[in-house]
Amino acid sequence: MITRRSFVFTTFGSALLPSTGVAVTPNAAQAMVESLVRDVNDVIASGASETAMITRFGQILDRYADVPTIARYCLGADARRVTDAELSRYTTAFQGSIAAKYGRRFREFVGGEV
Repeated sequence: MITRRSFVFTTFGSALLPSTGVAVTPNAAQAMVESLVRDVNDVIASGASETAMITRFGQILDRYADVPTIARYCLGADARRVTDAELSRYTTAFQGSIAAKYGRRFREFVGGEV
């Protein structure tokens, strides 16, 4: 059964791979995941406001995820019917929505680590 959580993790997990299609070594993959976790933990431990945490999480998405690909995938077949400008606006809104959703969720971990 596909749950919302498994869908999001699968989507984000596949989008974390380099967009150039370059194969990564196990060591490089491990280093990237460790860097991602370190960045998320730094945000959690920062003591920043919720707004600042959401902004920083958006930056983490930019760095580690292929947000345009994820956004197009989530838009589905409609992604082929919209203009480039509409897709760009949707992608920006999508990223903001994801950053806000997970930025708020990560705030729940203040005082802990992922």
